[in-house]
Amino acid sequence: MKLPPDQILLRWVNYHLKAAGHSKAVTNFSTDVQDATAYSILLHQIAPQTCELCHESTAEERAAHVIQNARRLEVETFIKPRDITSGNPKLNMSFVAQLFNTCPALDIVEEEIKQLEEVLYDDVGDTREERVFRMWINSLGIDEVYINHLFSDLRDGINLLKVFEKIEKGIVAWQKVNLIAPNKFKQVENCNYCVVLGKQLKFSLVNIGGADIFEGNKKLILSIIWQSMRHQQLKLLSDLARSRGRATGEGITDADIIQWANQKVRTGGKCMLWNLAR
Repeated sequence: MKLPPDQILLRWVNYHLKAAGHSKAVTNFSTDVQDATAYSILLHQIAPQTCELCHESTAEERAAHVIQNARRLEVETFIKPRDITSGNPKLNMSFVAQLFNTCPALDIVEEEIKQLEEVLYDDVGDTREERVFRMWINSLGIDEVYINHLFSDLRDGINLLKVFEKIEKGIVAWQKVNLIAPNKFKQVENCNYCVVLGKQLKFSLVNIGGADIFEGNKKLILSIIWQSMRHQQLKLLSDLARSRGRATGEGITDADIIQWANQKVRTGGKCMLWNLAR
């Protein structure tokens, strides 16, 4: 009998925990990983030369250390310490899938690898635009937002409203939002509000209604997300211009962008940019 992907990942985690001499098995991706101890042992077991055990006194500190260890393995993850400590099952499962994909540290049978494709390669079937937009939303670091399927994960309007709030702080009047939207009527109300705010942001939303978002109209949703990305980038460049003491609308040079980017990556200990052509 085939196991679902989450059960295969749990088996993988527990295989390594047992090999490390850890007596407590992980049975879920929420409460059993909240204190980050299992992750600490797992990472040390699969990459002992790279990942040290986490001995911090608080779960939040251990979770931060776990994420640092994962990045040493070149795991590209959007999970944050509070996602681990709050027991967010979707983000924790995604995190474990990324660990498995990067460093499985065992010979797993081909049948189980096929069953894991849904988790490990969740962009199978997506167009290039869908993948880019989904990854962009996930890169924003919005609390409790992780998009696995672009169109279905936006259909209740709540995640899209959180994106709008991220790119234009204060634009969403949350008292108007149905944060609990158990039915189509409430979800379409949220989507209608998305359209209203999109127009406030000067998006081109001709003949777009909330029902289009709810029904997963791909062309129109891609248009909204593209315009959201563009709004964020233009705002970023405008802020950069002001930080350089320039009037609104004055051009930004490559040197300005490189200097700004290096200021950001320097804090993360990453390699610096020398030009925009490489």
